[in-house]
Amino acid sequence: MEETIKKAKSGDYESIEKIIREIHQNLYKLALFRLKNEMDAQDAVQNTNILIYKNIQNLKEEKYFKVWATKILINECNKIYNKREKAFDEIKDNIGIESNELAVMII
Repeated sequence: MEETIKKAKSGDYESIEKIIREIHQNLYKLALFRLKNEMDAQDAVQNTNILIYKNIQNLKEEKYFKVWATKILINECNKIYNKREKAFDEIKDNIGIESNELAVMII
């Protein structure tokens, strides 16, 4: 895989596509575990793929690609989670109820 990553870093689009396909399932499983929502997990993985594509040339050592990609994914999951929490808080504030009351209403 390191040779494919070297090619991807040099701008070989087929190599970038290949490495993204190889790690896709693992990224999706991790995103789904963290976000507990399929659509959010898909968004996080898609955003991660875009960032990998745009920033692969910044990867210092090919052997750390999976760690690097996972860190990007976790950051994307955190962004999505924080947006969701902010929206939840805004809804709660707008309707003037406490968090535990809203949680009961949702369940």
